[in-house]
Amino acid sequence: MADHHKARDDAFKAPEPSELGRMLPSFKVTQLLAKRAGSAVYVARQKSLDRNVAIKVMPGREGPERTRFEKEARAMAKLRHPNLIGVHDFGEVDGFLYLVMDFVDGKSLRRSTRGEAIDQETALKLILAICEGLAHAHQAGVVHQAIKPDNILIGSDLEPRVGDFGLPHHGRSAADSAAALDHTALQYAAPEVVGRRSRADQRSDVYSLGVLLHELLTGELPDGGFTPPLRCREQRLDVRFEKALQRAMHPSPGKRFPDAQALQEELKPLLDTLGRSNLMTRSSEGPANLEISEDKEESYQRATQQNETLAAMAATESRRYDRIITVKILVIAALMIAVLSVWSAYNRRKDESTRKARVAERQKDAMGSGGSKDPWANLQRDPQSITQPETRPQQAREWTLYDLQEQLRRGERNRFPEGAWDLAGRKVYFVRSGMSWSEAGRFAEAHGAHLATLRSDEERLGLLAKLPEGTITWLGGGMTGSKRWGWVDGSSSSLSTPSETTGQYLNMSGSGTIRASPGKSKHPFFIQWHLDGSNPGSLGAQLQRFNLSIDQRIPVFPPGTVTNGDRHYLLLERTLGWEKAREFAKSANGHLAVIASQEEQDYLKRVVASCLPEESAAWLGGYYSAEEWRWVTDEVWSFTSWMAPGQDLDSESTALCFASGEDAGWANVNPGLELSAMIIEWSRDQFTKQPTKTGERDSWTRIRNQCSVKIAATREQFLRLLKANGESMTKALDKWHNGLPLQNRDRYALSFQQAKARVAKDGRINEEGRLPPLPAEVASTCNACLREQRNLDQEYATVMEKARQTYLQQLSTRLVKARTGRQFAEVLAIENETASVMTIQSFVSHFNVAGAD
Repeated sequence: MADHHKARDDAFKAPEPSELGRMLPSFKVTQLLAKRAGSAVYVARQKSLDRNVAIKVMPGREGPERTRFEKEARAMAKLRHPNLIGVHDFGEVDGFLYLVMDFVDGKSLRRSTRGEAIDQETALKLILAICEGLAHAHQAGVVHQAIKPDNILIGSDLEPRVGDFGLPHHGRSAADSAAALDHTALQYAAPEVVGRRSRADQRSDVYSLGVLLHELLTGELPDGGFTPPLRCREQRLDVRFEKALQRAMHPSPGKRFPDAQALQEELKPLLDTLGRSNLMTRSSEGPANLEISEDKEESYQRATQQNETLAAMAATESRRYDRIITVKILVIAALMIAVLSVWSAYNRRKDESTRKARVAERQKDAMGSGGSKDPWANLQRDPQSITQPETRPQQAREWTLYDLQEQLRRGERNRFPEGAWDLAGRKVYFVRSGMSWSEAGRFAEAHGAHLATLRSDEERLGLLAKLPEGTITWLGGGMTGSKRWGWVDGSSSSLSTPSETTGQYLNMSGSGTIRASPGKSKHPFFIQWHLDGSNPGSLGAQLQRFNLSIDQRIPVFPPGTVTNGDRHYLLLERTLGWEKAREFAKSANGHLAVIASQEEQDYLKRVVASCLPEESAAWLGGYYSAEEWRWVTDEVWSFTSWMAPGQDLDSESTALCFASGEDAGWANVNPGLELSAMIIEWSRDQFTKQPTKTGERDSWTRIRNQCSVKIAATREQFLRLLKANGESMTKALDKWHNGLPLQNRDRYALSFQQAKARVAKDGRINEEGRLPPLPAEVASTCNACLREQRNLDQEYATVMEKARQTYLQQLSTRLVKARTGRQFAEVLAIENETASVMTIQSFVSHFNVAGAD
């Protein structure tokens, strides 16, 4: 496919202006402005608004490349800034993709400077303006990926305009390393982008800005080393440029400015205090001026008229050596500026302290001042962020996450916290505060997300690009039984198998190595949201998948499950009393752990030590009743491991727990006390296909599990068909509307929007009322989709009713056997189960699937 695209690009033939005008009748195309290997740019007149625009034309694309083009074009269209070339429209016509953009009457920065050094103040003003435009793009989540002088236009007002963002117009995937960058762009590209363009982020743009500033100041590109060869004294440049360039062009992304705004804030103070005596470059001829026209004499005159700053600078330079008094005035002014700066900084720190106090009080009120300690409270003041010498506080990102907690937990996905980004169809956010694996997982679930999982190496590299250098991050995966590993969202990939193992929970180092370590270690972490509002990585979803897999040869245990012999254990950190913990374990088709030997005791002691902090405890399956200790499984109480010294048994301390610490062991406590964890146990023979006793194979719980799996599969198939039907209606509406002449779109705009609004995200079409007035051909398609939806609903209801009748027959057969064998508990359970599925509505509700309306 890549070769096919390459051949098609090599054969790309730009249409003639008259031909393009026929393709796009809303524009009067006047001339071909520029042509490259895979694109062409035209000047055109937009008839409806009577304005000049630029139209960029590229070969058509299909599949992921077409999707990426549309996604990035939409993102660019949202950007509106005086230092960015705006995008007004995009689409496809006669096999060509096109973009309608602002027309800039001027020349590129490369042609304006002719590759020569320009004076420091002009270079600084240009870079600050470019940074301002890119900062606007970075805040919107858009990365340029190909900053170079050719992609920056200088208009007649001498203002730079950044264009040609990283669209896939060369016909190659962004992951195809440097192949997607031309040889000129490679001279300005960051090292990580040369290796793989998909790793480009805001810091990659910062690197390119550093190279560009270096070239404007010296007329040369840096030699590729870590220290930019400015030679400030030799070239008589302001030495403060070197410090900024060293950070901007650092080979490690984590050591650079985080985005264009940070670079702008670093450079902006230089503008007011730039030494007037240091404006000369290495050449005695002086710096070059910007040109914006072809004729040199005309360029000189225009630059003289429009750049009053340069004229003022030249005049000041000539008078400086004659009037010493000017120097004294400047010294006094500098001292006044310094005093004002110190006073302003003091006020900012005072205001920031006040703001933090208000925010802390707000969090305290929202989370409650009483109760147990909140493991997430350190988000209010992230110690890693506080120690960084940044001019902007890092805490704001976590506060934004806090503000959106309830909406995200409810499954709303219309807004995400500042700093979240797209990765493989999911939203990802980095939480800098260190937490244990369990704390991080609960924090993610409380915000409607789960710890990040990796389905491909591209996703691993995507996270690695955002991970600060030298940092270890938790991942949403862990051990799922003996020698097996998996992800919390149920997905599978080879990346879930760690290269090194010292614990049962997965993490990733700053080098990209995936390891397993003890869960109580404190690390930052990435969290992920699914855009459909679901959370397959929640604890409930993990246990549901496990319950449905009980009858499989190898059940799907939740990550963190360890195996010792024939028993599987999961130390689960949830704050519950003993009775609720016991019920929770039963709902997971397990029980609170039973310890029957010293070998089991020693094994669980290691598990507790690796997961729980000191002075913590986890519930076990022991309790005191009828003057003796018992296990919840009715096994013989033959082994004990009480903590020393022994505790006196009172009438209320009747529940057993495993206490952590140096003298870890058993303790008896009040069952009403809420401990921070429990240990759930499953026995291997409970899930393997071993010979069973007579009547055990067709037990009623097995019948229930089989029915649950069957109707879950039926529901999933129905939802796929329903969504496909809704998408068919949406595509038909889009095709019809996009095919309308421009002058007719406004006429049908309201009907088009009303018709599309009837299709929900899951594909269900709202059948209330009549469809809005539409032309016959598209109305016919919409009505056909409505009929198909009714057919699907009817078929789904029929299948569900048949499954219910079959289930009732199986329960009835089993009930007769239970009564014959005097299995009183089973008789009661089957009778209760039968009463729960007497109607189709109660049936689907009982099995936790949507109704068959």
